[in-house]
Amino acid sequence: MTHSVDTFLQSNRLATDSVLIILGAVSGYFTYQGAVLVLDQSAAHSAFSLSAFVFSTGVSAALFLFWRYALGIVPTMKTRNNRLLGLGIIGIGGMFVVCLSSWMNVMALAGAGALEAHMRGNLKTHERALQKAYQRAKRIDSLVADLDLAAQRYGNLANREIRYGALTGAAGAGGVADSLLATQRGFADLAALIRTKSKFYDNRSALARAAIVEMDRLVSSDGSIVARHSAYTSAAAKVAGVVSELDTSELTQLIARTARGFSGGAGLFSRSLKNGKLAAAQGDALGRIATDLADTGERIAIAAEEIGKAAFVSAPSFERIGLSRAVFVYAGDLIPYWAGGIGLDLMPVVLILLLMLMFHAAESRPQADPDIDRMSFGQVRKVILALEDMRGNTVQPTDTPPRLPLKDRAMPPTILPEQSVLSEDDEDEWQRHLKGV
Repeated sequence: MTHSVDTFLQSNRLATDSVLIILGAVSGYFTYQGAVLVLDQSAAHSAFSLSAFVFSTGVSAALFLFWRYALGIVPTMKTRNNRLLGLGIIGIGGMFVVCLSSWMNVMALAGAGALEAHMRGNLKTHERALQKAYQRAKRIDSLVADLDLAAQRYGNLANREIRYGALTGAAGAGGVADSLLATQRGFADLAALIRTKSKFYDNRSALARAAIVEMDRLVSSDGSIVARHSAYTSAAAKVAGVVSELDTSELTQLIARTARGFSGGAGLFSRSLKNGKLAAAQGDALGRIATDLADTGERIAIAAEEIGKAAFVSAPSFERIGLSRAVFVYAGDLIPYWAGGIGLDLMPVVLILLLMLMFHAAESRPQADPDIDRMSFGQVRKVILALEDMRGNTVQPTDTPPRLPLKDRAMPPTILPEQSVLSEDDEDEWQRHLKGV
């Protein structure tokens, strides 16, 4: 580590520690809130949770110590392999940080939002199921008109038979008139049954719609998310119960069986006269009535069965999940919260990378000794002479340079400058330099 980098770290130690303490305190606060939701939900809005406080304090202390050591050690590593090893250790530590603290932060920041997203999505499911079940149930009303028409037609025939003898030629109440009146009452009873059931479906649907309004209010209202989630579950169960009650399968089967029963002779009386001619007329009239009832009853039975064949609407179910699971299930909808919770804990990684970059840039510069940089040329020359003397290569100044033979001379000889002898002041300065004074 260079002198300038060491100076930088020492001068900014207080600022670095202050930032780590602030980050740890903020993360600890949200870790406490998340731990309350996981460990002690009853204290979420009313009391102090000792278990959550102990957990968040321990996690905050561990985070501060980890990042404090990481900032002081990893960026100063000299070799590339050591730096990669340091980054690997930081990566492993970062996973522990996310497991211990970050997801708790997300719980505090977005736990309520995750449960609200779960309830909001389920609300749409309940609304669609109720609407489909109600529409399917109300299709039974289409049979009322046919049943009323059939009852009216057989009632009119009975009146005409009683008043004019329209079917037998003999006016008055008899077996034919009684059969027609019984048939009228049968169709009228089926129509009344459908009306009663339809009104029941309307009432139950209104109850379910009120429950859905309550569910919608619970999704967006204030207050404890745990309490709202519990109340939402109860309202969802009411809606599911109503959807089950809106099933008309049994009713349509009852209508089909009853309508076909009319054609089989149910409700028809035997001939009531002993007079051969009138008895024959009654028998002929009852036969025609039975044939007509077969056609009418079969047509109504088929219509009822078609209504019963409509796609069955199953009762929706609401899966009650915890906050921790909701945070992971709806993680895609909570990306900003996840980024904030994780970024709050992993922010020191950016500082470590910046310091590593600064150290690398400092090591890439030419290394220089500030003591040598401040020496003059004469002082450097004295150092060289002293080093030569220490090595035993004493330089003896001469008055004349060595001479070469004339044949080897390429240029005129030059005279080397005379080397000066170190003065006492220079010797004292050199000794002080060697001693580091």
